[in-house]
Amino acid sequence: MFGVASDLVILLIAIIASLPTAVPLAFTGVTGRASSISNSPPKLFVFDLDNTLWTPELYQLPPDPPPNSVRLFSDVSSIISMIMSKYPDAKIGIASRTKSGDLARKLLPTFTEFQGTKKIRTLFDYVEIRTGDKTVHFKNLANESDILLSDMVFFDDALSGRYGNCVPVAKMGVTVGYCPKGMNMEIFENLMTRWFMGERGVVIHPPHEENMIRGSVLRYFKDKNYGFIDIPKVGEVFFHSSKLIGLDRSFQSGAAVDVELGLDSKSGKQCCTSVKLADEQPPTPQVKIKMPCFSMNMPFAALVANGVKCVESRNNTMFEQYEGKTVLLHVGKRNYPDGGEHVWILKERLLDVEEARTLKVGRKGKIVAICEIGKTVLVEDEKGRSTEGMERAVVARGNAMGKYLTQIKRVEYLNKAQWASGRYGVYEQEINLDNIPEGWHADIVK
Repeated sequence: MFGVASDLVILLIAIIASLPTAVPLAFTGVTGRASSISNSPPKLFVFDLDNTLWTPELYQLPPDPPPNSVRLFSDVSSIISMIMSKYPDAKIGIASRTKSGDLARKLLPTFTEFQGTKKIRTLFDYVEIRTGDKTVHFKNLANESDILLSDMVFFDDALSGRYGNCVPVAKMGVTVGYCPKGMNMEIFENLMTRWFMGERGVVIHPPHEENMIRGSVLRYFKDKNYGFIDIPKVGEVFFHSSKLIGLDRSFQSGAAVDVELGLDSKSGKQCCTSVKLADEQPPTPQVKIKMPCFSMNMPFAALVANGVKCVESRNNTMFEQYEGKTVLLHVGKRNYPDGGEHVWILKERLLDVEEARTLKVGRKGKIVAICEIGKTVLVEDEKGRSTEGMERAVVARGNAMGKYLTQIKRVEYLNKAQWASGRYGVYEQEINLDNIPEGWHADIVK
């Protein structure tokens, strides 16, 4: 089996080093603090770069472009001045998703002096310029600034879809201003008005878009640069590709779009004067995978999912073959009766017990998290299981533990909890691939 004494020492050292000093809250934002809505202004104003603060987009530039290759939109200086004067305690940041990160950092300091004394680069407290999903940018901003996502506003020109930023960032709790043709004062003031009306975690469109009509793409002839949109109670309406807002012209028939209607200046017939992809799209087929999964009852499922319980004990070797692999965590429909002993152990760890009582993982009967499984150690002697460090790691007394102890090396909530039936042991479970959080490898059952 194992060299029990040495393996147990190694496991204990790893466990004690990883024990949290405070109970993490269920996910309410990266900082793990409950958010609150008030009449106070945003604490962090964040801006995209390409087609938001400046134009053209960096991918459109030639190699080694001169410093004056991009220009700020005309209202940018006034907007930043307003933030600095009206909200002096607020911070300003950048969140740019680009493969031209080095060029962006090179161009930022080259703009002429701002307000006669400062260059625009010096006005940004936080700068996140990198490739990848902008939800990662905002997790980093929240960690670096210690500002809640719900206390941030963000301005970006990419709405939704594969390369969209506004919708996924708003789902994190950030209030987002959509600026499809670049930043301007009307968009900024409209967002601030809606902010002080209490709107949070939503995408706020430019005022002129609020009367748009929802339709769906009927046909699109990409090679001819035109197509037709089906609009309820209106019928089939023509559009030209020059009227597309924030679309890469690769969208397909059936896509939901929001349009403005007008009259063609030549024919006098009704046509679409602007077309943009709608925030909500028809559901697309989910890619499904099969992964190993295990089920736990409350309260221990919540303790595992929130990183409080970092060792699981069983009377069998069910986890042994999964060392170094990822498995799913399912929440059973029952409560495990330990007589409240876990509460006393949490108190011994000087954790906030009332906070621990409220730890939630969503409704029972769902797969809620993904775990990386560590080493399994056989500890037959009850005294070996009853050490202070081990009881605190398992959140159970030595006499109530199983004799096989398995380290849970890390854990994270799924992007979306998924209904499923629990079973005994480690079993095969189908799950939507999109539910696996970024940065995790899914060990697929073949």
